[in-house]
Amino acid sequence: MTRARRAQALLATANFYTEQAVRPYASELAAARGCELDSVVLDRGTQFWDELDTLLAKGAHELLIVRWPERVSDMQAVARLAKEHAVAVIAPATRPDTPVNRIMVAWGGGPHALDGLDVAAQLARRRQVPAEALRVVRVDERLLQDRQAALDQFRHVRDSSRAILDLMGIRLPVRVRLGEDVVGSLLTRAREDNLIIVGGSNDLLMRHHPTDSIPLEIYGSITSPMIMLLIPDTTGPTIGRVFWERTIRVDMDVADAADAISQLVSALVDERQVPWHRKSVFLEKLIEHCRMRKCVVAHDLAIVHLRLPECSQIIGCMGILRNPVRLQGRPVRLLIVLLTPEERYDRYLPFLSQLARMLDDDRQRADLLRSRTAGEAAAVMLASDGGQGEMVGALS
Repeated sequence: MTRARRAQALLATANFYTEQAVRPYASELAAARGCELDSVVLDRGTQFWDELDTLLAKGAHELLIVRWPERVSDMQAVARLAKEHAVAVIAPATRPDTPVNRIMVAWGGGPHALDGLDVAAQLARRRQVPAEALRVVRVDERLLQDRQAALDQFRHVRDSSRAILDLMGIRLPVRVRLGEDVVGSLLTRAREDNLIIVGGSNDLLMRHHPTDSIPLEIYGSITSPMIMLLIPDTTGPTIGRVFWERTIRVDMDVADAADAISQLVSALVDERQVPWHRKSVFLEKLIEHCRMRKCVVAHDLAIVHLRLPECSQIIGCMGILRNPVRLQGRPVRLLIVLLTPEERYDRYLPFLSQLARMLDDDRQRADLLRSRTAGEAAAVMLASDGGQGEMVGALS
C-alpha cells in the first residue's frame, strides 16, 4: 500500500538569523496544520518575492511561513502570493525577549476567524499555555435600553459561539465582550506577554490599501508577539461569508435612501472592509447609481451595486430599516450595498443568483425583517447557504 504524502509547508526567509528566529514558530505552526516543514533562505531585496513566486508555482506547498511583512510592499506581495498560488500564509512577528503566557484571538462572529481560532487552540495545547477567543459583540443602541433584552442577547451570543466551536472541534474558552470595534476591544485587553493571532483583511485592503488593514493597525499599536493568517478563498463567495454579524445593521433610523446608503458605507469602513479614504468616492458613485436608476428594486428591498477594478472579492453590507424609504418610486425596508469585481464576473454569478433566490423568498425576507439583532439576521442569511444546517442550528 502506498502511504499518502503529508502536506508540505515552506519556511522562506531572507537570512539565517531570521530563519533561526522564525523557525520555532514555523515548526509549531506546520505541525499544528499537519504539514512537513521545508525551509529556504533567499536573497533579500526585490528578488525575494520573485524567487518565492517561482518556488510556489511548482505547487509543492500548501502552507507558506514568512516573517511578518513590515513594509507595505511586502504585505502586498504576501497577499498576492496567497491568492495567486492558493496557499495559506502564516506570518509571525517574533519578540524574542517576550515570553508567551497567553494566546488571544479576537472574533467578531464571522466565519473568517475560524482558522485563527483553530490555530490558537492547537498552539495553546502544544505550548501548555491558556488561550481564549475574545468574542466582540456589537449591540444595537436601542437594545441596550432594554436591560433584559441585552442580557438575553449576550447569553445567546455566548452559548451560540461555544456551540459553533464545539461543532468545529475547536477547544477554546470564549470571553464575550460588548464593543463597537473588534480591533479596539483587542487592543484594550492585550498584554505584552500575549501572543495575538489575527486574520488578514479582505483582498481589497491587503493588496491595494494595506495600511488600512486590521493586521497593520494592530501591529503598529502593540508590543506583543503576533501571528497573521491569510487563508485563500478557494470556494468562491457565499452569502454567509459576505453577510455576517458585523456587516449587517438592523433597526436603522434613516432620513431617506441616500442616508441609508451613507450609513451602510460607513459601516463597511468601521468594520475594516473598505479603506476610509475611499469612503466618499464609493458613496458618491453608489448614490449616483440610484439617481440613474441602476439599482435593483423588487418587493420591499433594493440592491445598490458598484463594480470596482481593484476589487477581487464581493464585499457587502445589509441594512434593515426601521421605516421604509422611497427608492425608484417604491418603498424599501431592506437595503443591500454590494461592491463587486469588474473582471471575472462569471465566478460571482452563482453567488448573485443564490442571493436573488433567497431575497425572492417571501418567508426568508419576512424572517430578515423580523430580526431584532444582527446575529438573528446573520443566522437567516447563513440558512440560505447549502450544507450548513448544523451551524445554523448553533446560531438559532
